[in-house]
Amino acid sequence: MDAITLLTRDHQTVETLFQRYSATSGQDERAVARRREIVEEVTRELMAHATAEEREFYPAIRESMPDQSSRVKDALAEHAEAKDLLGQLRQLDPSTIAFQAKMARLMEAVRHHVKDEEERMFPDIKDTLGRDRLEAIGNRLEGAKRSAPKDPPRRSGESSGVIADVASAAMTKVRNVIDSATQAVTGGSASRSSRSRKTAARKSAGGRGAAKSRAKKTAGTAKKAAAGAARKVRGAAKKARGVGRKAAGAGRSVRGVARKAAGAAKKVAARTRARTSKTRSTAKPQRKKAGARGKSQARGTSATRGKRSQSKRAR
Repeated sequence: MDAITLLTRDHQTVETLFQRYSATSGQDERAVARRREIVEEVTRELMAHATAEEREFYPAIRESMPDQSSRVKDALAEHAEAKDLLGQLRQLDPSTIAFQAKMARLMEAVRHHVKDEEERMFPDIKDTLGRDRLEAIGNRLEGAKRSAPKDPPRRSGESSGVIADVASAAMTKVRNVIDSATQAVTGGSASRSSRSRKTAARKSAGGRGAAKSRAKKTAGTAKKAAAGAARKVRGAAKKARGVGRKAAGAGRSVRGVARKAAGAAKKVAARTRARTSKTRSTAKPQRKKAGARGKSQARGTSATRGKRSQSKRAR
């Protein structure tokens, strides 16, 4: 079995265990024991899988594909996190909230790791290494899984585990060199490697073309959006100018009405003054005539009185 198929099958096995754990509910003794049993199975599967990858798969990737070194480094860090969580789960009671929280974190971390490997790492590795090389690595992975520890490492014994991993990685590099030399002699590896590089180059070129296409589409969309926004701004400005012109016209109209009102008021005031002046000029002679009549009447009255008194004296 080739390495990609074997590791993918391991991922599916662990995911099935995760689903069984999630489906186990309740806090009775039987449910708690079932959760502990599932976690123990998860621990064995993950330890075998991680150990095989660290001893055989990742060193081969680093040797043959240096551009994948950063992904291998990230994968090793994720392995360390998963092992640490497995060790903590061993020390917790499955009926506690702390246990459930640790298990949820473990499932999230492992699923992220699996998605990263299957979607980003495995396709490139499959195209580059070829079927024969992956078959050879797969055989070694099966052997590494059989000899892998079943329990997560304890903190006090981590140094010995590191030394063992370093030694195993060195041996893997030696085996990779032997495999490469053997395939070079048969001539098959060179042609497959050439085809793989061409395939990778085509994919890379296609990826760059797709990226440029997406960038052009994004730029076009942004340009259209900017043009639309500019049109809206110009329309709003035009409307504002129209409103301003209308307001100015209304102001001029108000000022015109005010001027007309002021002119009419002036005319009314002038007419009023003219009437007042005319009335005054007409009233003065009348007052003089009235005074003269009054004086004449007074003289007539006085004369009449004189005559009457003379007549009385004659009698």
